[in-house]
Amino acid sequence: HLREYKQQRNVCKCEATKLRRNFELNILQKLLEHPKMLYGYIRSTKRIQEMIPALRSADEKLETDDQDKASLLSKFFQTVFTREPNNFAAIQTVCQPMCTPPLPYSSISSSSTTEDLDLDFSPTVVKTELLRIKPAKSPGPDRIPALALRELANELCIPLSIIFQKSFEESKLPEEWKCAFIAPIYKGGSRLDCENYRPVSLTCIACKIMERIIKRHLMRYLENNQILCDAQHGFRP
Repeated sequence: HLREYKQQRNVCKCEATKLRRNFELNILQKLLEHPKMLYGYIRSTKRIQEMIPALRSADEKLETDDQDKASLLSKFFQTVFTREPNNFAAIQTVCQPMCTPPLPYSSISSSSTTEDLDLDFSPTVVKTELLRIKPAKSPGPDRIPALALRELANELCIPLSIIFQKSFEESKLPEEWKCAFIAPIYKGGSRLDCENYRPVSLTCIACKIMERIIKRHLMRYLENNQILCDAQHGFRP
């Protein structure tokens, strides 16, 4: 299917170029009546995202190279990263003393199934989630724009439905869905210090859609079966 993909890609590029040319021509035709349209369009094409300035290293050296700045931020983010326990036994040790009656971890792990959760990855459900995507949402490592996913909801809902269902049944994820772009967000204070930036993970939007569907069914299951501890106040619907 690679040849067909390349053909369609070339068609899309030609159409995009044609649309941009017509759009710019329309602005020029309205230049005398609406001069602000031209200047607004020029500003939008010249808009550049704010870049990370020089960063100060541990030895007080100012790093200006992008690779060196990325390395400094990466090292700092690793120092503040917290690894959560990934097994029920560790969680039970922390949470059990606060909960009455005790949390039924053993019964949950042994009896819960996908049927209990009543998961629904049908094309209809997937399409609904695709149409809810905000166009300005940043893409993840797969670089698929949010707008493309939303505008192609009719075409993508079936293949994504198949991927979601198979991924859940086999407990496997596409490799790119396990990765993320880490974007440093300025919090305040001196822009030279790494401590004044917080990391934000930009994951693949398709994976977020699958997570949203699972979360909705999971929360309904936990609430209906009264599994959530009364001592838990955060991260609840």
